[in-house]
Amino acid sequence: MKRTAIIILDGIGSIILLGPWGRYQAAKLLPPAESRKLDVSSVKRAVIFAPHPDDEVYGAGLLLNSLVAIGAAVTIVYATGGQKYRTAVGGDRVEEAKAFANHIKAEACFLGFGDGELAQSEDMLTKAVQDFLRGAELVVVPAYSDYHPDHRALSRAVLRALPPTGRLRVLMYCTSTPLWPEHKIVYLQDSFTAMNKFFAFYRSSTSPRSINPFKITRIFHAGRYLGERVFWEPYWELEGIANARQKAERALPSNFPVLHKPMRWRKFIKELRSYKKNYNEKV
Repeated sequence: MKRTAIIILDGIGSIILLGPWGRYQAAKLLPPAESRKLDVSSVKRAVIFAPHPDDEVYGAGLLLNSLVAIGAAVTIVYATGGQKYRTAVGGDRVEEAKAFANHIKAEACFLGFGDGELAQSEDMLTKAVQDFLRGAELVVVPAYSDYHPDHRALSRAVLRALPPTGRLRVLMYCTSTPLWPEHKIVYLQDSFTAMNKFFAFYRSSTSPRSINPFKITRIFHAGRYLGERVFWEPYWELEGIANARQKAERALPSNFPVLHKPMRWRKFIKELRSYKKNYNEKV
């Protein structure tokens, strides 16, 4: 009975967020930004930085699919093994990441830092990522304003390691929270089919209960920028490394809006309102 009630409430929350009311709220709460489609057709070598196994799929699944399709050489750098997160399914997230990387013919590299400890190891992390930047044309990292401290720490470390000049292209992704525009937004737009196939490799850390809120958040987000109900993958494209470094070092509002479960939609909207107010005061 309880499970049935939860499913019904989840469905109601999803419908509300994906319907006209949700798009209206998104238009009010998410700031406008210039956006354009992401073109990676000329990329020959890309490096994707992931704080934990599965973040590369949550943040850059469509991008990985596009890079694989054009035969680009892809390296996925995992800062941690995601040791802290476990579900009833169990499993080894490092082995899952290896299987996923092998499936898409990418190189998987593991830095071995402690899950949840990246903020205490940023200097070492900065040194550890430097070698992976050599020869890369495209570097993809978490947003420095993502909700998770490990994501923000990895972002800062990579920004510090990047050369101040050069033609290196840098994209920043978000995972389970809206990307609050501070740089030009570029995006990929596609079906969710490829993403579902990628998520299947991470049975110990993903489930419909985690994937569905993520998908709803993205659609809610896209309702503001694209004006249509589609799955999309947004990125910041950095045009100045120094400017991004400066922004990454500042204090940010702590109340990141994260939709953990569709039935928590009221809390999610409340957090968006509060975050918008605090964000505007700090910028």
